[in-house]
Amino acid sequence: MTRAKSFDKPLVIYGSGNTGRAVAKHLERQGRNVVAFVDQKGGGGQSCLQRPLLSLLECTQSLQTSGLDVLVAIHNRDVEMPPLIRDLSTRGFSDVLTMIDYINAFPDDGTSRYWLSPRSTYLDDEADVYGMFALMEDEQSKYWVDRILRFRITGDYSALPYPDRKNQYVSPDLPRWTNPLRFIDCGAFTGDTIELLLAVGYEVERILAFEPDPENFAQLAETFTDRDRIFIPCGVASSNCSVQFTTGAGEGSHRVEAGGVSVQMVRIDDVAAGFGPNLIKMDIEGGELDAMKGARSTISRFKPGLALSLYHRPEDLWRIPLLIHDWNLGYRFFVRGHGNSSFESVLYAMVC
Repeated sequence: MTRAKSFDKPLVIYGSGNTGRAVAKHLERQGRNVVAFVDQKGGGGQSCLQRPLLSLLECTQSLQTSGLDVLVAIHNRDVEMPPLIRDLSTRGFSDVLTMIDYINAFPDDGTSRYWLSPRSTYLDDEADVYGMFALMEDEQSKYWVDRILRFRITGDYSALPYPDRKNQYVSPDLPRWTNPLRFIDCGAFTGDTIELLLAVGYEVERILAFEPDPENFAQLAETFTDRDRIFIPCGVASSNCSVQFTTGAGEGSHRVEAGGVSVQMVRIDDVAAGFGPNLIKMDIEGGELDAMKGARSTISRFKPGLALSLYHRPEDLWRIPLLIHDWNLGYRFFVRGHGNSSFESVLYAMVC
């Protein structure tokens, strides 16, 4: 078992974005010494939170790195972490720490950062994790799940396979969806998934798309105007209710407890009566498990293909496939990865 690192040495934080600044503030409250920030856009006398904001070259030239740890405060799908960590490891720092080290050392941080969670989250649900693993249909899916778990528990970014970033929802090594499509798109954003499906040769007979962010919805409705495209400016959930939602965050718009705008949530079972989907996709910022419960009758009746994001909440990795399995509908389960650091991990469920 990998032990949590102590964070006892003075720290340099690599990354001065939202994550880096929030982590620095939490570390300061815990009595840790944050000496400086390092960023690709740093240097030239800049500062961040009253600390120097340096380029990496400035940092290694002006600070005694052998007495410092560096924390890579980056947590997103776009940065390829292994080469960055290898590079920092050659710069003379005492140790290179990551956000996985951070959350294991400070599980009380409490900030929701997608799947990021202490390793105890995975170990405490060991029986369900094994149950999910046993559902995987092919060796590639088992490999992906094993490597995701290994990475999140140990913090070894190099454990992950290289993601297929071009073929999300249309993995070429999986059976094709039924064609033509009767497609329910939950979290439609601006229609990027619809455009991808069309680009790889699918015909779209009907679309029912849900997008609660007003800015995204306006672009979605402007792009697709055919009469067989039905767009609804709502989110999807297990009940019909009004919630608070962030807006203007692009594809990252999501439900919040307070401080957002009021958005109507609807049950797919109530809205999609008679639609007869053969494919449902959900990428709804952590609402997938709840929304599935509101689509159970539709799924049970039509047994559509399912493409469901597994990375927003740590427990989604096992709870979503186990929920579908418990419905006993004959689904086969596959997992593929489409983003760095286990972001954009998708469950593909098919009855075939």
